[in-house]
Amino acid sequence: MDNIQHAANTVMEQLIRLLQLIGIPVMGVLFIIGFLVLLTSGKNPRRKRAGYIMTVAFGIGILIISYIPLLAYEYGGMREATGNETIDSMVNSSAGLGAVFFKGLKYAAVPLTFTMFYVGVLVALVAAKSPQRKRLGMGICILSPIALLIVFVIPLLLPHL
Repeated sequence: MDNIQHAANTVMEQLIRLLQLIGIPVMGVLFIIGFLVLLTSGKNPRRKRAGYIMTVAFGIGILIISYIPLLAYEYGGMREATGNETIDSMVNSSAGLGAVFFKGLKYAAVPLTFTMFYVGVLVALVAAKSPQRKRLGMGICILSPIALLIVFVIPLLLPHL
């Protein structure tokens, strides 16, 4: 009976680890997309609502997924601490995958943000007498370095969660 409980706890721990490895980056990207939709919605109520819901839901989702192990150990009592645990023994396989993912994200983000900046300049210059379109172009120009900064800062902040 004790082996079955230990096996179930191990499976749950691995599921939580998998959820964190996949969930945090995916929800972070969807949070950023929702924030962009919210900023570029203008007067369109459907886009505003969609952006607002995405921003709030995926922001809360990131926090929930980040703190699942804490909540599981605190309230679920999954395993007693013996004092022999190390960081490597608790999360031994997550470092390699996360580093590869964020390195790929950095390589993809640099050309995308430069393209985003030039598209913003193009939209602002092509908008003849449409102040909303000019604001949209300037907003894209201003948001592109902020998006690049977020891509470079998130890998530094994730270990501190």
